[in-house]
Amino acid sequence: MTRRLEAPGLLARVLLALSDLDTDEATRLLDFVDDGIRASEFGWVALHAGATSAIFAGESWDAIHSITSEIVASAERHGPGSLSGATLRADLASLYQAVGDLRAAERTMLTPGLLRRHSGVVTSLARQALLRGRPEQALNVMLAGESARREHIPTRHLPSGAVVFASAELAASGALSENTLRLAASSVAHHRAFSALAQATPELREELLPLVGTSADEVPRPWEYLPRIKLTRREREMLDALETHATLSEVASALHVSINTAKTHVRALYRKLGAHSRDEALWLGKE
Repeated sequence: MTRRLEAPGLLARVLLALSDLDTDEATRLLDFVDDGIRASEFGWVALHAGATSAIFAGESWDAIHSITSEIVASAERHGPGSLSGATLRADLASLYQAVGDLRAAERTMLTPGLLRRHSGVVTSLARQALLRGRPEQALNVMLAGESARREHIPTRHLPSGAVVFASAELAASGALSENTLRLAASSVAHHRAFSALAQATPELREELLPLVGTSADEVPRPWEYLPRIKLTRREREMLDALETHATLSEVASALHVSINTAKTHVRALYRKLGAHSRDEALWLGKE
């Protein structure tokens, strides 16, 4: 019995340390997670804790490989409709988002049969929209189906969800309602889930951190949020031309501009979308 309770007790201490942003203590405790625990029914919890620790430390790739390997090796145990499967896939999406691979994150979130009412999945989907500069979409993700889930606490009332929702509201409208701000602050304080503050956009941090008595230096910044993206008519025309025409010369001809002007417009469009290639710009520019 002692041995059976040792693993969940240790993992609970790791999760509490991470929630309190005590990453040194979490790292120390994770060193006690042995192969026996990893192979046990609690092994997925260890992976979940390790993913959170890796995101905060800016060392996501090892955690990405570990979770991917576990999902493949134990496909029946971690099906997308199970608690462990949904949690690990939400973690995997968060890890991909932290390294800037938003397309891999989206593929993970599109896994057939994924438990979409899971709060971690909802939060990851909303964060994905925010990372793409789509705050209105993030708000819709958080609110979708909320009234139909009366047996669940709404994700936007939980610490991470509340912070993501507040970030999206502020980014979408340029203002933040007092209720939304207080909900985020009270949820973080009530649950002592200070790690949720890492979800905040830079603009929200200025308003939220003073309310919970946390300094900016204590909170990691694992995700790089884009400002709200709204393409102009000309930028949309440029994006359509990039999708339709194979070469830059053809794009310039279609838009009736010189090739140098087309190059300038393309570079500006890439910067606005946070894209590094034509393919990425087309994906990021999708409505």
